[in-house]
Amino acid sequence: MSVFKKCLFLFQFPSTIIASSENIILPTVTDSLDYEAELAVVIGQGGRHINQSDALNHVFGYSVANDVTARDWQKSRNMRQWILGKSMDTFCPLGNLRFRFDHFK
Repeated sequence: MSVFKKCLFLFQFPSTIIASSENIILPTVTDSLDYEAELAVVIGQGGRHINQSDALNHVFGYSVANDVTARDWQKSRNMRQWILGKSMDTFCPLGNLRFRFDHFK
């Protein structure tokens, strides 16, 4: 299994988050939708400039996310800024199954 040397972090606007049982709204501004399963890390305690050794103390738990993407907005429109292709309303259904971090300790 290969391990990435650098990570790509993305965030979701609040309007993207919906329950797994809700419908995804298909926008009329794209005809190039795609999706991926993602591991969602749920942050429970905020902070800044957190030491790597303390990072997991800020994690509440984990969930499953459906990462819906308008690939044309991600790859060719608006100077290829990923955030617009991934942050349209309802583009991040979250699973109702969530594991608390302390469950794994």
